[in-house]
Order: sequence, then C-alpha cells, then structure tokens
Amino acid sequence: MISNRTKIAMGLFHIRPGTKNSAKLSQDPIVRESLMPIENLDHYFIYSSDLEKSRKFYSQILGLTDGPRPNFDFEGHWFYLNDTPVVHIGTTRFPGGIPAVNADAIVDNLPKQGTGRIDHVAFKATNVAEFIERLEKGSLPYHKQLIPEFNLTQLFVKDPDGATIELNFFAAST
Repeated sequence: MISNRTKIAMGLFHIRPGTKNSAKLSQDPIVRESLMPIENLDHYFIYSSDLEKSRKFYSQILGLTDGPRPNFDFEGHWFYLNDTPVVHIGTTRFPGGIPAVNADAIVDNLPKQGTGRIDHVAFKATNVAEFIERLEKGSLPYHKQLIPEFNLTQLFVKDPDGATIELNFFAAST
C-alpha cells in the first residue's frame, strides 16, 4: 500500500489548506499538463545586511557548505547541499534578477520589514535534537510544531536578515 506522503510526492494527491495548522488531502488528481516543466527548486537568494552573520548562520547553524561562487561584481556566498548551491546571499549591490531599466540608478533592494512576498523556505532535515541543540547553543529563538497526521516535526527559525527557515523532520528521519 502506498502512503499518503508518497502519493503527494508522486502527484497523485495534493494538500489543500484546512484550518490553521492543519491540512487535508484532496482526492482530486493534480492535472499533469504543463507547458514548461519544472524539474526542481534550484536555489533562493537572500539580501544580506551582514554577510559574516549570514555566513555563520547558513554554515554553522544549518550545516550547509560555503562553496565556490562566480566572481560577480557584488560580495556574497553560495551555500551547498549535496553539491548543489541552494542558498545564495549577497549585498544590495546585486540589482536583483531583473535589473532596473536605468542601470545607473541606485536601488535599495532590502525590504523595509518582514520577508517581502516570500514567507519562508523549507528544507527536509534529519536529527531534530541536533538542530535544537545548535539553535539553543547559538541563542537563536525558534518555534517547534508537531503535525501528527503527517508524522512531522517542524522547526522555524529566522536567519540574520529575518527570512524564515522551516526545517521538516519526518518521523523516520528524526
């Protein structure tokens, strides 16, 4: 028998938001029609107000590898997970994915509050106890949430620039 989690991963079912902190499985199959197939999530970019604090958070707290990065005209770091640079951080000298029409314009790309239009980025992880120890050792506040219907423990923590990072620990990986 295939588990609901496997069915979700295979695209046979999808999660529909229910009440707060819960989700319901929909029995409606997902339409598989796509004009431009997406293969996987490649990376996300964070504007950093303090590169060293961000470097320590992503490498020492999350355990990602600070690895090679092209020689761009702004400072930054690329953090790797399984040989893939999944997190990019940089200064506001990065004009963004779509540069301003006027290349001479100085743009303040940092959001004034919150995390902009992105609420959080999630990673599947293992060893929840080790992560809690790292967070507490780093004096980082976090929120722990249990989702029993999915055998899931979640940790939520803010990076040094206020982006929320979600860590998902499924029962077999805790």
